[in-house]
Amino acid sequence: MNAANISSCILSNKEQLTCNYVPTTIPEGVLWVHIKDFISQNDNFQIHNDLFRSENWTNVQYLEFTNIKKEKYPSVQINSAAFIHLENLKVLKLRMENLIELDPDAFTGLKTLQSLEVSKCYRLSADNVTAALRGSEKIPNLEQLYLSELQVYWDGFKVDENFCRSFQDKPLRVLDLSGTHVTKLNLITLRYLNDLEVLNGSFATVDHIISNFNLVDNPKRLKVLDINDIMITNLITPSISKDIILANIHFPLDINGVFQYTPDVLNITGLISKHTISIYNTSVWCPSIQKLWSKQIFARQNRMRRADLNMDCKNCYFTSLLQFDGAYNDLEYVNPSILSCFPNIEHFDLSGNRLYIMYEETNELFVQLLNNFEKLISINLASNNLTDLPEDFFAKKIHLTSINLQENKVTQVHFKLFHLKQLLLLDITNNDIKLLDSLSTRRLDALNIYEICKNDSISKEASKSNPDDKPPPRNIQVKLGGNPFICDSCKTLPLIRWLTKTDIISSDELTCHDENGKLLKMNNAVNVVQKICNRTIRLLIITVTCVVIGFIVLTIIFLIRRRRRAQREMLRNNNIEILRDDNERFAVFLSFCSSDEDFVSLDH
Repeated sequence: MNAANISSCILSNKEQLTCNYVPTTIPEGVLWVHIKDFISQNDNFQIHNDLFRSENWTNVQYLEFTNIKKEKYPSVQINSAAFIHLENLKVLKLRMENLIELDPDAFTGLKTLQSLEVSKCYRLSADNVTAALRGSEKIPNLEQLYLSELQVYWDGFKVDENFCRSFQDKPLRVLDLSGTHVTKLNLITLRYLNDLEVLNGSFATVDHIISNFNLVDNPKRLKVLDINDIMITNLITPSISKDIILANIHFPLDINGVFQYTPDVLNITGLISKHTISIYNTSVWCPSIQKLWSKQIFARQNRMRRADLNMDCKNCYFTSLLQFDGAYNDLEYVNPSILSCFPNIEHFDLSGNRLYIMYEETNELFVQLLNNFEKLISINLASNNLTDLPEDFFAKKIHLTSINLQENKVTQVHFKLFHLKQLLLLDITNNDIKLLDSLSTRRLDALNIYEICKNDSISKEASKSNPDDKPPPRNIQVKLGGNPFICDSCKTLPLIRWLTKTDIISSDELTCHDENGKLLKMNNAVNVVQKICNRTIRLLIITVTCVVIGFIVLTIIFLIRRRRRAQREMLRNNNIEILRDDNERFAVFLSFCSSDEDFVSLDH
């Protein structure tokens, strides 16, 4: 017999049981059962209540059916009241690629079930699921419903009044339609889901949307709306160019007229991924009071290249927004006036963009990007090809705890940091720092100071009683790993010593290239560079010694020659005086010399 057709179960942790069939009895204490790649002697695999009659099955809280063998069985049939004996079941998951026949009363009797997942059931009709859930006696305590990647081989289903009314009498908080084809999404009918807090439509395909949803009709406001990479087919127009340019426009902004509800968490990642949008010289104002209740907005990968919007925030109350993630949008420019409408931002992420273009074009506007974010806690500008930041870029950001500048091209740290008393992390990994200058080390040293006590009087009393005690050092970390530091000459030794001794920098992560291009650990580079310095000193000493000795030798030679010259001059003068005094003696000069130095040099 093929080993794959042998019935087997594996018990782990005394509470988890994994089988390839549905056992009639299970060990006592088992709470978690996974029927995976189940086998059967028949072409039709049936799930019915007789499978779960044993006493221990009533204690099971988690049950999952998984079958990814597409051609294993033509169909799976889930009969009426199939799980009625599972009196304590809280989670039920069905992940089967088989053809599924779901009885309208299949979920009858599941009074304690809170979470139902019917995902990757490509051959299951959503209408069958809706029929199986309709009625107050069917899963009355359902809080989470996952219909991800449903009915791929069927026509898409409709999220309409019929669908939403099926859950009107259930405390449904989470509805997941990710990766599913929805032919019609009627937002108006969401008012029947009184307790809905999370709606996930990421990677779904929606043919048609009906909106005009009114917040007043929904007693409980949606908290999370995830439409990451959703495709709305009726908005796709092949004739539209890939590049959309808006320029020289002046228009009012009516957010509440378009979005009648704004969830706490809004994920619109990839919503505009098919076109590149550039906005130039455009003005926006709010003609009436506009409110944005969202606390978190994720707007990644939307290809918003330029956002030159001059925004008047007079009637725009966007004070609830605490986190904005606009990473990987190819963003080259953003007008600071837009950001001024969100004064309470605490977490700001513009990583993976091309803001170096804005810094090069308009440095005076780039320095204003964070001007109105006085409550900013974390900033992420990684992967923007930035070579530097303005000196006062983080001015007045006294609440900053994290600065992420990794994967840029920063060469020095010339921006001010001393006022960031709450900063815990400065990440400048994988940049282009080769050798930090004295200004950069001073900027970083300003972080390595002792914390200032909040109560000065307490600090003074403590210093009087224990004058030798110091406040605890700040728990701050500066990451400089992945930078191409050099340790090829003696001039790098002061920096290397500083890097290895500074408390806020972990030198274990740092490397440098020596004079031969070899990569060294920074902790080992001190001795290597010290040898270079010693070698330089020895060479200098030898050179100086040789120069001094050479100078002395030349001086001696010069003095000797000078003395000999003086002696010859004296002898010559003496001979001339003798000839002048002796009238009877005549000098006969019988030779010719071009130099007067040898004239009458002998006494003859």
